[in-house]
Amino acid sequence: MLNNEQELINCIVGRGSLTASLQFEPIKHIRLRPNVIYDIVDNKKVLHLGCTDHIEIIENKMKAGVYLHKQLSQVSAKCLGIDINAEAVDMIV
Repeated sequence: MLNNEQELINCIVGRGSLTASLQFEPIKHIRLRPNVIYDIVDNKKVLHLGCTDHIEIIENKMKAGVYLHKQLSQVSAKCLGIDINAEAVDMIV
């Protein structure tokens, strides 16, 4: 048990008497968030609220093939995107 603030600081910076050890089970299969989303929306009707991104990065994401709205549109049966940023919406249409 830590009794004062200085003991806590010493432990945080690695000079204290308190130590911890963590061990995790091996990961057998990692599913990336986009892949999970694509599986969920596969062949479904999707309403994508906030469908644009920051204007400065939309073009780069589209070129790299990682623009979420475009990907959702490709895997879903129908995808309707709505966003309050009219300028960004114009960029993706």
